[in-house]
Amino acid sequence: MRLSHRPSWLPIMIFGIVVMGVAIGIATLYYVETRMIAAMGESLALAAADIADKLDRTLSERHSDIRILAQAPVFRGGDAAAKTSVLQNRKTIHPYYLWLGVTDAQGRIVAATNPASVGGDRSQRDWFKDVRDRGIIHVRDAQASEDSGGIMAVAFTAPILGPQGEFLGVVTSRVALLFLEDVFRQTVQTLQFQRGFGSTIEYQFLNRDGDIIADSIFRQEGMINLKQLGLPSALLTASAKPGYIEETHLRRHVQVITGYAQTEQSGDYLGLHWGVLVRMDRMDAVAPIRKVLFKLAMAGALVFIPMLGFLLWTTGRLEREWVRVTKAEAEAHEVQEWLVTILKSIGDAVIVLDKNGSVTFMNAIAELLTGWKEKEAKGQPLTGVFRIVNEKTRQPSENPADKVMREGVIVGLANHTVLIAKDGTEWPIDDSGAPIRNAQGDLIGVVLVFRDITERKRSEAELQKSKEAAEAANMAKSEFLASMSHEIRTPMNAIVGMADLLWETPLSQEQKEYVQIFRRAGGTLLTLINDILDLSKVEAGHMELEEVDFDLHDTIEKAVEVVAIRAHEKGLELTSHVMSDVPTDLVGDPTRLRQVLLNLLGNAIKFTESGEVILRVTKDPASPDPGALRFSISDSGIGIPSDKLGTIFERFTQVDSSTTRRYGGTGLGLTISKRLVELMGGRIEVESRVGHGTTFFFTLRAGVWTGPKRRMARLPVDMNNLNTLVVDDNATNRLILREMLTGWKARVTEAAGGEEALARLRRAQEAGDPYRLVLLDCRMPDMDGFQVVDATKRYQGLANVTIMMLTSDGRGGDLARAKELGLAAYMVKPVKRGDLLNAISAALSMPLPSRQEAPPETVHALPGVQQSLRILLVEDAEDNRLLIQAYLKHTAHRLDIAENGEIACGKFKVGRYDLVLMDVQMPVMDGYTATQEIREWEQANHRPPTPIIALTAHALKEDEEKSLAAGCTAHLTKPIKKATLLAAILEHTRSPVA
Repeated sequence: MRLSHRPSWLPIMIFGIVVMGVAIGIATLYYVETRMIAAMGESLALAAADIADKLDRTLSERHSDIRILAQAPVFRGGDAAAKTSVLQNRKTIHPYYLWLGVTDAQGRIVAATNPASVGGDRSQRDWFKDVRDRGIIHVRDAQASEDSGGIMAVAFTAPILGPQGEFLGVVTSRVALLFLEDVFRQTVQTLQFQRGFGSTIEYQFLNRDGDIIADSIFRQEGMINLKQLGLPSALLTASAKPGYIEETHLRRHVQVITGYAQTEQSGDYLGLHWGVLVRMDRMDAVAPIRKVLFKLAMAGALVFIPMLGFLLWTTGRLEREWVRVTKAEAEAHEVQEWLVTILKSIGDAVIVLDKNGSVTFMNAIAELLTGWKEKEAKGQPLTGVFRIVNEKTRQPSENPADKVMREGVIVGLANHTVLIAKDGTEWPIDDSGAPIRNAQGDLIGVVLVFRDITERKRSEAELQKSKEAAEAANMAKSEFLASMSHEIRTPMNAIVGMADLLWETPLSQEQKEYVQIFRRAGGTLLTLINDILDLSKVEAGHMELEEVDFDLHDTIEKAVEVVAIRAHEKGLELTSHVMSDVPTDLVGDPTRLRQVLLNLLGNAIKFTESGEVILRVTKDPASPDPGALRFSISDSGIGIPSDKLGTIFERFTQVDSSTTRRYGGTGLGLTISKRLVELMGGRIEVESRVGHGTTFFFTLRAGVWTGPKRRMARLPVDMNNLNTLVVDDNATNRLILREMLTGWKARVTEAAGGEEALARLRRAQEAGDPYRLVLLDCRMPDMDGFQVVDATKRYQGLANVTIMMLTSDGRGGDLARAKELGLAAYMVKPVKRGDLLNAISAALSMPLPSRQEAPPETVHALPGVQQSLRILLVEDAEDNRLLIQAYLKHTAHRLDIAENGEIACGKFKVGRYDLVLMDVQMPVMDGYTATQEIREWEQANHRPPTPIIALTAHALKEDEEKSLAAGCTAHLTKPIKKATLLAAILEHTRSPVA
């Protein structure tokens, strides 16, 4: 049904009924509320007048009491005790008296209910002067005074007159204002009961000036003057008659009704003219009628609302029908215009087709790319507007609109799509098509959206070029570093090797110093090369971490052992401590962990001149992972300024970068350590104070070995319950030794110095439980280790105790002295666990019973007779050939030389060699090719493979993998130490060598 006009009369009628009902309700409510407020105001005014009347009577009674009391004979001639007794009796009978007192004619208190006030001078008080001079009874308005204990009270004072009317003094009393409130509280409670306890009745007393002297709610006595604040009810209390007024509450700012009245004089009592205010909230006053009206409204609503609802429903039904009919066309037109506006504004090309595949709409971008105007293209088939082909094959691609028409789904073209416009222009595009359906779900058209990606193609091409250039630059850098490493390591091999050989020859002291200098310089240069290679590998993303199982104790001991000599040369205390709850069977990269430890320990020793360097390992408190560890390396060195802490991990950065700096170095160690720690899933931090030392912290996440536990060799000595004394002034050293010994089931006691140690030794001997083993520090203050040993030798019963000496510096002559004193061992700290255990075993000479002997796999083979090997050395550098010859000079091996890989292959095929030492980079034929040819010849002639050890200056991991892939048995990086080479020969030929 379609209406020609809106039905307006029905809403108007409903609106009129509602307005009329509301107006009647408001008028009724206003009238009833006005009457109720008037009635409530009159009740409050009557209550105020009743209270004022009661106050008048009560105050008049107290006025009469003081007059009668002043006439008592005892106050005219009695002694102080009698007067006090009368006053106390009066106060006991009438508890509303806070205090009563009697003065003499001079105003001094001679008797009082409070003995502390006796003797007080009241001659200058206004009430005393008024009574003395005028001979009247004085009434002082309510106030807090010292006689009333600070409580608000009214004072009554009467003169004491002699037989001849002479002035003898006064009797004065303090009546508690709270008592006066009690007089009329029944009035307030009655009113409260009438109104219901949901209403709150307030009252206030004002003196004639308007000050509050009693307040039922806020207790603001003596603090506020309501007349000065302009409170209407307070100003009206001075009027002759009681009344009420509506006003705003001064504190709560709500409308209240206040009844007011004033006290009047009674008899010869002139009165205080107090104002009495009694108020309640206006909302409380009208609450009863509002409840009644609310119930009436609810009852009326039960009838009126359904009727109103029906009328509104009818009106709404008609309204909605009219709105639906009249707005449908407008909305459709608006939507159509809005859709066209959006399609024309979109940044992609949009073409709309009807169900026959003809164009019905094109936006401006589509016009630009296709070369067709919308009015020209309308009605044209899509294939006549543009073509699309594959960018690479140039073959026609299926139009997405065809697939949408066929399958009724959203589709997109494959990559490398090109649109060919009307004039032949080609545009690389991304496009998609979507079906258009009517309300019944029927396909009525297709919308095709495509985007010009010319700029994106250009950006991708530029990005690819940049990527290729970066990869080429990275490869060039890696090749350059590898080449430079090879070129430097080759002569360094000869320098370092010859220096080691020269060190083994007889030299004068001066020559030894020279050789030591260039040995140290060679080591420094090698460290620099390794640091640069490591840094380049990390930055290039080529640094790969191993995942092998390892023992944490072993890794730390090896790292500490490397730097121990440097620490001893400087007289430093070097210790390492792994907490007992830290897992030690781990999975990770022990080589890189040792590298970080060596860097940090080396730094600590370098920048510490005296004191100690401590390595601690604990669980990482910030992670629940059992393999999360926290390492700290602390020193007592020079420290780092706070402004340098943020830059020390940057490349080539040093705290002191001046040319006159005392401490050398490249500044790469900390950078590499930071990168390695991050690769191992940790973080590194530093804390330091200049002059107080530095602490480096780093964490890492290692795996915990969950496979079969390593078979632990049985203890070579039974240390169960072995009574042991550890003597060391360093608490950390004592802690480390105690944990080692208790782990072996020994019973350990500690002593921090020589005197304490001797005392413990003597007490244990006398108690019949002597110490069987003493681990004694050599360098201690007050009494060093040798002095302790001398003292034990002199004391009967201690001469045969087993003593092992531990020292941090290994001074010349100490070892000889230790042997002279008959010590069981003399060891240089830090002591490895295995070395300490072996030394204790040797010292105690207590082998385990035969059933506890170590299993055969833990017993190492004894050195046998040296075997002569025939070795082929393939090396093009004459210096390196001479070095290897020198290394093997004192062995039984026979050495043949080949200058390149081609000569080596010829010699290998005609001779029989037990081992080949193969240089990798050589002219004519390199080592890789020569190794491959040897392996092929062995296989063709059914020969077992001969060990081939690659000797190369290429130090990257990829180089080692390349050597092994070519057929080498092992890979040694130059410069090669003599001991390293001999160990490799022994390992790969199973032939013991010198």
